[in-house]
Amino acid sequence: MATDGHGPDDIAMALAEASTGGTGTEADSWTIRRDVWNSLADWANRRLLVQKAATGAWRPDDVINPAGKSHQGTTMAFSFALECGAFNGEFFTDSLAVISRIRSLLLPMEAKSQGAFSSRLEVVRDTPGYTLIMDGRVIQSRLGLSRVAPAVMACLTLNAADEGDIIVDAGLVTHPSDPGTAILVTSINPELGDLPALRMADRLETSFGRAGRIQGETAALYGLGLPAQAPYEAQGANSKARLGQHHLQDGRKVWLQPASLGLVRQSYQVNTVIIPTSDALDEKNGIRPVSVSEALCHLISGCSRYDGLPLDTAGFNRLANWLDSAERYLLDINNLDAALEVLAANPLTKQMSYQQNG
Repeated sequence: MATDGHGPDDIAMALAEASTGGTGTEADSWTIRRDVWNSLADWANRRLLVQKAATGAWRPDDVINPAGKSHQGTTMAFSFALECGAFNGEFFTDSLAVISRIRSLLLPMEAKSQGAFSSRLEVVRDTPGYTLIMDGRVIQSRLGLSRVAPAVMACLTLNAADEGDIIVDAGLVTHPSDPGTAILVTSINPELGDLPALRMADRLETSFGRAGRIQGETAALYGLGLPAQAPYEAQGANSKARLGQHHLQDGRKVWLQPASLGLVRQSYQVNTVIIPTSDALDEKNGIRPVSVSEALCHLISGCSRYDGLPLDTAGFNRLANWLDSAERYLLDINNLDAALEVLAANPLTKQMSYQQNG
């Protein structure tokens, strides 16, 4: 890590998390930090350590150094124009370790305009760990390196709504031959996360993104382009999962996969809502129609309005009416092939059957 340009504190944080699974005590962290600093000093004095500049990882215009000074490979200022729903602002950090973990996850949300920003989201070094700051207000502090990316994504989700908007935190799978339609796949099941939605997107050979925004009284869902999130132990089930380990606030290990490019700001008509389950269903085909009320039970905890607040009565009724216009199914992921045959009758999912049989 040192020869790749990472600073001593970033190395110490990574070592602490690797040795304790992200639950190490403060005393252990400080011991590791002291040992890292001592080792690096000895190696540098003996000319055994030569840090190289970070090349090939970022475009030159992504790296900002206003003072024109060399960072000696320990820090590198990174500014990124970001758009996620109503959030239109700048993401900033000066930690190489954070940049390497989060840059690919932010790319699908890159703003088209590089003009004046209305907000600023920062990840700054703390003692220990990192602090997440939104417009000068501390959101979370003392974050371990593996918790930074999930914390940033959660902050963006909570700030993606404008007045009158509804944020739906679920997987969005687009239709390959009809770019204006999509399937919504709930993701609140901690054992599954976005894994079922990713499997459906792979089968369709189409795009995936997490979370959408219902603006005002419109029926369309606008993609936010947040990354997929699934249990870390399940990453071998997806060929695209080649990312590092991340930790949620409750300690669960997850992997994050960037959303497909082109989803942000696009509007979709959601004709089908899927509720994945790992439990066997009585239906032999592995699919069961559900009511609006049952669909709400699986979706409401992932919905929010302006300032990240839970839905009020008016928002709840709007969401119920929105769901009433879509087909809703409980789907057994252990019997996915049979379920997709049934769903093939829906024009939105017909392409699945063609690819499956062809």
